[in-house]
Amino acid sequence: MMSAVLVYSLMITATAMSAPWQRLSAANHIWGTGFAFEELLGNTGLIILVIALTMGIFTGLNGFIVSTSRLLFAMSRAKFIPKAFSKLHDKYETPYISIIFTVGVSMLAPWFGRQALNWVVDMSSIGVAIAYFYTCYTAFSLFKWKNGGEL
Repeated sequence: MMSAVLVYSLMITATAMSAPWQRLSAANHIWGTGFAFEELLGNTGLIILVIALTMGIFTGLNGFIVSTSRLLFAMSRAKFIPKAFSKLHDKYETPYISIIFTVGVSMLAPWFGRQALNWVVDMSSIGVAIAYFYTCYTAFSLFKWKNGGEL
């Protein structure tokens, strides 16, 4: 987590140091941060930025695949969806059908266009916000109950 804080802080600092914000804003670049990095650090800085952002995207995709496959696995064990989703791989003991299904849907989704992806992202954001609230509320309630109501 500290690495992410450091990288984002460096990106903001480098962008702010490259030029006054009025000039960057007035230039109407497609990617202002990329332009600022290239101007400040050259092509090497831009390549480092692109690699860092790509790794961030891959991290998000990996987290999505892992969490979704585990959710499908749990739903299958609870008999909400077909039992096939709870089959475990013989060697790796992972829910491989859930993983294959998740990857398949993820590979098809971009072909539905920007509007469909925006809808999925918006709904996912709302769902994650509700899930985080519920998780925090549950943890708070359990902590409160365990300690006899004292905080």
